[in-house]
Amino acid sequence: LPPELQPDYSEDGVDLSLVRWMLSLTPAERLQVLEQHSANLEEMRKLNADLLPHSVEMDIGDGIRVRVLDLETLISLKEELGRDKDRAILPLLRQTLEEQRRRERPVC
Repeated sequence: LPPELQPDYSEDGVDLSLVRWMLSLTPAERLQVLEQHSANLEEMRKLNADLLPHSVEMDIGDGIRVRVLDLETLISLKEELGRDKDRAILPLLRQTLEEQRRRERPVC
């Protein structure tokens, strides 16, 4: 089949475009890609270990619990990144943090 007629995913959900791309590389290029991904994973593990103390567990419904960054840490990271999309959400995050702190204050 010509490339434009080939499916992007197999019946069981495998991304065939990624498989085709990897097969188009030379063995040396494939090794380079895998080494880079391995380095990225190691970096992510270290980052996750550093961020774990700054996270909270949250119930998102149906008994599903996920770990998310606390708002203070999320705000700090978005300030550091400084991308347009991060700066755009900062006012809402700060407002949410203020509201969260207001609710946690003891009533006198």
